[in-house]
Amino acid sequence: MPQTNILIEVPFLLVVACMFATIISSIGCGYMRRVSLKKSVLLDIPNQRSLHEEPMSRAGGAPMALTAIVTVILVGLIRPHLVPHRWLLTIGIGGSLVAWIGWLDDKSSLSAEKRFMVHLIAAVWAVVQLVPDEVPLFYRFIAGFWVAWSINFYNFMDGIDGLAGSEAVIIALGAGYIAGRLGMLSNLTIAWIIAAAALGFLFWNWPPAKIFMGDAGSGFLGYAFGCLAIGSGTGWAGGFYTYLVLMALFWGDAGYTLIKRILRGERFWEAHKQHLYQQAVQKGYTHHEVTLFFVTANMLLFIAAAMMAGIGTM
Repeated sequence: MPQTNILIEVPFLLVVACMFATIISSIGCGYMRRVSLKKSVLLDIPNQRSLHEEPMSRAGGAPMALTAIVTVILVGLIRPHLVPHRWLLTIGIGGSLVAWIGWLDDKSSLSAEKRFMVHLIAAVWAVVQLVPDEVPLFYRFIAGFWVAWSINFYNFMDGIDGLAGSEAVIIALGAGYIAGRLGMLSNLTIAWIIAAAALGFLFWNWPPAKIFMGDAGSGFLGYAFGCLAIGSGTGWAGGFYTYLVLMALFWGDAGYTLIKRILRGERFWEAHKQHLYQQAVQKGYTHHEVTLFFVTANMLLFIAAAMMAGIGTM
């Protein structure tokens, strides 16, 4: 099947939308940081999982997620061929639901059961919207599990300055590039809007961080990437396996740590700092060094994902 490279004719509206998302996300993060510190609300108090010593605002993910959601909706309403109806509903409703429950958790620390129930509802909604009816039930179950798992492992990996934000930018840019090279316009549009919103947040979160993402942001990013994976097909050609490669560092670290804690009989759902990236910081590496390592490794994973997607000339 011939590839249709649409990167040479990226719609001007997408360029404007990405600029808008970056600027508004950054302004929103700055505003939320100011309000959070001034009123002493939405502060991340150091605990057994933390690798910081002072209280820090964790309100940065909310404006980032809201900006991405609103931008996707606006683009979809203006140019439906860029964001089709199914994607508008998936990101607009499901993404809002995940960001909302994350926001409530950032404000008042909800129970794991309440958060997980909402994550399951959002995952089912994504499957209904994105997975064709003719797909066997088993694969639909796997798709739903992947979205729910993505929400949670992205949250697990949001623990040091710059890591979750920079990974969001790299993963989304890479996924968008592959989608563009393969003619998948809607996937390119959504991925790059997410990258742009994450970049606006990263201005404030790059080491040393001035604001944290919180569950509102990390949950939304995990949901969005999970949806892009199941809504892009099932093969290497820009589909599920491509995202599996692009996100390998995050689901690999989170999965390994989770299994290790379960085998040890620990309360795996509680906060901790046993992830590999957290251990690296505890051994003396700075947040900056660990984050740069992840970014560099993810660039190599992008090359692997692009080659597996069948992209010829780079």
